[in-house]
Amino acid sequence: MANCKHLNCKNKISKIIGICKHCDKGFCAQHRLPETHNCVKLIEIKMNEKQALTTKLYEHSITQKKLTQI
Repeated sequence: MANCKHLNCKNKISKIIGICKHCDKGFCAQHRLPETHNCVKLIEIKMNEKQALTTKLYEHSITQKKLTQI
């Protein structure tokens, strides 16, 4: 087992949950989330999530308009 890649953290990495799918680095359970290890792709992740939510909201509002017209 390897150590966490977060600065000054010596915790062991779990192979199941320890690899960040965005930056492909290994982190312990405490630092596994992009927000907690300051992932280099954090801004990109947040923008993609915002776009997905905006799209979902827009699609839902169009459905509501169509339903009220029927």
